[in-house]
Amino acid sequence: MKTIHDSKQLQYWLQYHQLNQIFPPDQIPKMRLVSMAAGEQVYQTGEALQKVHILVKGKLKIFFLQENGSIYLIGFNKDFAILGDLELFEDYPLHNEVAAMEPSILIEIDKDELLRTCWDYPPFLRFLIKHVSRKFHSSSVKANALSLYPLESRLAAYLLTVYTDENQSVSFVKTNRYTDLANLLGCSYRHLHRTLQDFVAKGWIEKSGRQIRILDPEVLQELAKDISYI
Repeated sequence: MKTIHDSKQLQYWLQYHQLNQIFPPDQIPKMRLVSMAAGEQVYQTGEALQKVHILVKGKLKIFFLQENGSIYLIGFNKDFAILGDLELFEDYPLHNEVAAMEPSILIEIDKDELLRTCWDYPPFLRFLIKHVSRKFHSSSVKANALSLYPLESRLAAYLLTVYTDENQSVSFVKTNRYTDLANLLGCSYRHLHRTLQDFVAKGWIEKSGRQIRILDPEVLQELAKDISYI
């Protein structure tokens, strides 16, 4: 994680996401703009929250490590999200791991300083309540998708969520272990493997090890319906 020493860029992102309307004026000079490379972690399980981060550009993966060492994928954030919101007002240890999936830009705020200036600041509190409400609503929608939609739709939605454009023409999905993906999609490894092979046979994707190339995003979009893992 590197500091971006550019006050104009910080102001740009604050205005772009209308954040300058929800923080008191004396808080903004104490914010820090930071960049992250793909694979870098923002938070680790068990740590105490020291900094609150606001994703303003990029894509993050949220997951936690199970006792057997496998990764349980929870979801993704793209282009805007508040990290550390649930732990802000209580001293809960961080439950989830958060890592960048692509180069990302975040605003970093010291937790204690944020509480000092925003504990009873109505614009910030209203904004945070709405953000947490949307987060829980999104979690509920994702949970319903596991039971209401077939695996083909859930897999298509996942692939469209995590793909990255390379050379403006080729899209790849770099997975973790397929057993971890099966956990996220709520299916067995064998069921996932059969469905991936079916996608390959139909010419929708190419698969090589842990890399998947999307060949027909339009068909996947139609399959995905309104499911989103972001």
